[in-house]
Amino acid sequence: MSDNFRVERIKKLLQELEYEVKRGLMECEIEEEMSYQFIFPRSRRLSNGVVQCVFFMQPTRDYPVYEQPYLKIVVDKEEEG
Repeated sequence: MSDNFRVERIKKLLQELEYEVKRGLMECEIEEEMSYQFIFPRSRRLSNGVVQCVFFMQPTRDYPVYEQPYLKIVVDKEEEG
């Protein structure tokens, strides 16, 4: 399998992770503080280096405000009435 396939798969998995985190936060199924990390013991760029992957989330006040809401709650019209 090519490297391009692997990169595309990783991007897709990260998009799925983003969706699951947002959904979990909106529905109060997960906590706002969570972290996960792993280390790959070899780096191609640094002779004695490692590759570190870190996922970390926490509540914060200092974040740019977008003009439009980033998330939109959609309600089925049949459920409303």
